Amino acid sequence: MDRLDAFLQEKEAMLGRVSDKEERLIRNNIKRQYDISASIGIYPRQLAIETVNHCNAECVMCPYPQMKRHKGTMSEEVHRLIIDKIAVWNAPIETISHAGMGEPLLDKRIEQKIIYEKQIFTNAKVAIYSNVSVLNEKRAGQILESGVDILSVSLNGYSKEVYESVMKLPFERTQRNLHRFIKMNNERGHPIQINVSLIPTKHHSKKEIENFFSYWDGKVDGVIVPPYIGWGGYFDLGVRKEQYPCRYIFEVLQIDWDGTVAMCCEDYETKYPLGNLKEQEPQEVFNSPTLQEQRRRMVEGDFALPPICVDCIESHEVARQYWKQAEVLPLSKI
Repeated sequence: MDRLDAFLQEKEAMLGRVSDKEERLIRNNIKRQYDISASIGIYPRQLAIETVNHCNAECVMCPYPQMKRHKGTMSEEVHRLIIDKIAVWNAPIETISHAGMGEPLLDKRIEQKIIYEKQIFTNAKVAIYSNVSVLNEKRAGQILESGVDILSVSLNGYSKEVYESVMKLPFERTQRNLHRFIKMNNERGHPIQINVSLIPTKHHSKKEIENFFSYWDGKVDGVIVPPYIGWGGYFDLGVRKEQYPCRYIFEVLQIDWDGTVAMCCEDYETKYPLGNLKEQEPQEVFNSPTLQEQRRRMVEGDFALPPICVDCIESHEVARQYWKQAEVLPLSKI
């Protein structure tokens, strides 16, 4: 069995029927987590920071080209203000992800922001989700010196034809940038974990996915085929029967470039803002009546509102796996 077949079998097993014992474990973990959040509040474990929401790609599986939300870049002043507020709150942040609706490397000060994050949250892993199309040699050196722990590269194609059809970016430049970064990373003792990902679309044949796996296996640390994302109904994924409370509203603080906190990453237009960290404290936002009500609704099995939650992949197989192994989140000092 090759790596691709093993990977696909593992994913298929994830979608299998839950045993009664597993279901009881999941429900107990959910209830315990909700009871804590409802009584004294909880901390986030992950910061998802969109320091920029400009993007140079036009991926076919992303709503960015139609996004109407105002575009901009988070200033270093606002970034420090937000990081300092979260640090004062003593939130035990484990992961800081730079993603959102933009290409992080279009933020020309992203390296300085990461350096500050690593100074404040010394135990946190910092990840960048990038298409690396602008990762020239100078930027590569700066990223390597910034303290980034993970670079997750959205490639979405093995062949030039498929890559350019899906991403609308020049294939040769991206390949050159990524191979150079891999070489530079190895020369420095491999400080950064490098993953590549491909989201299957109608452009991808099984052979294209097989070639993607076989080509990158051994060259990078991880080859990932994540589930297709519906972006809050922008793409119709069909109806799934099993739903569980989304982990995002229990452990992720999703921050837009202007300081607005979104309910989750799939709310690409931020139609359901929870507050703004330029004016509010993070504990006020993360344990707000609005978010507590959403947690209650999901725990009780109500996924009808807001519409972005109706058929989100995060409330199905992803959520099921999360709640099977979920630990109680640290208590919040409100």
